[in-house]
Amino acid sequence: MKNSHDPLSKDFESHLTFLFNNIHATTKISFSLFDKEFHLLSSLSNWKNYVSNFFFLNCPFTPEDLAGSKAHAPFYFSDVLHLNWFIFPLTASESFLVFGPVFETEVTPVYFQKKLDFQNMSVSSQIRFLKMLKDIPVVPYMQFQQYAAMVYYGLYNRNLDSAAIISTHQATKESLAENITLSELMNTSNNQKYHIPKSHGSQLAEKTMLENVRCGNVTAPPYSDMNDGTVVGTLSNHDPLRQAKNLIITQTTLITRAAVDGGMPSEAAYSLSDFYIQQVELCNTENEVYTLSGKIYHTFVKQVHEIRTQNYSPIVRFICTYVEKHIFEVISLNTIASELGYNTYYLTTLFKKDTGKNIKNYILEQKIALAKIFLDTTSMEVQEISERLAFHSVSYFCTQFKKYAGETPLSYRKTVHSPSKTL
Repeated sequence: MKNSHDPLSKDFESHLTFLFNNIHATTKISFSLFDKEFHLLSSLSNWKNYVSNFFFLNCPFTPEDLAGSKAHAPFYFSDVLHLNWFIFPLTASESFLVFGPVFETEVTPVYFQKKLDFQNMSVSSQIRFLKMLKDIPVVPYMQFQQYAAMVYYGLYNRNLDSAAIISTHQATKESLAENITLSELMNTSNNQKYHIPKSHGSQLAEKTMLENVRCGNVTAPPYSDMNDGTVVGTLSNHDPLRQAKNLIITQTTLITRAAVDGGMPSEAAYSLSDFYIQQVELCNTENEVYTLSGKIYHTFVKQVHEIRTQNYSPIVRFICTYVEKHIFEVISLNTIASELGYNTYYLTTLFKKDTGKNIKNYILEQKIALAKIFLDTTSMEVQEISERLAFHSVSYFCTQFKKYAGETPLSYRKTVHSPSKTL
């Protein structure tokens, strides 16, 4: 993609084009170049006009915000459609490069269409956007940031400091030397003063990640934030590397406990945890820390997965993995049978023999477990959760939820949020 407004050498433009083409070919992530009036100048995308409209409709930053960026700091935001974007200001040409969109987790067409309804789009526009849905890549945030770091280095010949990224959730760096009481922290009116996110933003991502570890879900990414952009608290002021280390050490501790809950022997789990924490301390850059965090997650998940499925036949293992991978879709036993080339009776019998459950019940159990996390950590309506998990009606979802959880979704949410459960 060529930017004719920047005074770049032909060799440099050629290198950038090569870089962008390779990233796009590998990841399917789009590149779009806009001028300061938000007019599209050029694009590397199969759906350039639609990507442009998505960005224009949902970008929370003004041209003045982008033009005022210091030291070419990139911008990041997650919009109401759960699409994630990076923006790179090109101040010399009064333009900016948009990288995205991507989803951080799988999104069903039904759920996405409901989000489109809130945009007041015409039916014809919604149909076009839904066709584009299959081409929007699913990329966990930390991986998306690593690709953005490659783009940043290509543009400015410098490494990207994650602390420099400007986002809609960014907190300014001020001293927290004041004594903060528990009552002050619980008062949401003080959250802005102390730069504390209203719900600490990462609760859903954290609970989903830990549930994936407990279940040995090898198909899920380590960072499965399904609501808003993940926000974490400040664990080390003015030291991004120490912040990253503290964050991943804390995460490793939680993952270790979840792995033990999932059946991993405690001695093995804590020994592995000690080893990885020592490796974290040896890291010299934030990128090294976050790259290692992905390895930590996948190692523990794989260990739990092998323990939980060690007595399963390969066919039953495939079924479990298939359910994990397609949890946000309608999962049909006939489709699974077609994938494997066996009849449904044989698969049902074999699955029952290995797990003690029938396949339909297993699918519902997995969906209800995820529904509990949504009810516990988000303000999503019951109907929205039902649609997100691809239940054919909200009444059926409520019936099945009560069957497996022992109470209705609203009653469950009220129970988990009661004072006795939160103290």
